[in-house]
Amino acid sequence: MPLIEHMTKWLIIMKRQKFPSSEERAVLHGIMSKRKGDGLEVRRASALLLYEGKSTSNVAEALYLNAETVREWRRMFVANGMSWLPKSA
Repeated sequence: MPLIEHMTKWLIIMKRQKFPSSEERAVLHGIMSKRKGDGLEVRRASALLLYEGKSTSNVAEALYLNAETVREWRRMFVANGMSWLPKSA
């Protein structure tokens, strides 16, 4: 990816420090409470829900994940919304 394109994406993400909307939170809670979906989907849902009010390192520690993994999931959510989550079967 060219540097200018990468920087533009980064700036858009930084401007939109988006948290899940109430509708998105309901979907995320549904994924977790029903254990609907694969383990990765549940962990991603957990990370997004924990992000509100917590730092990346706190979320990573709580879920036994690498902080860079949590950062990447957050970037993917901000850039793509709920569409980046794996789809449940």
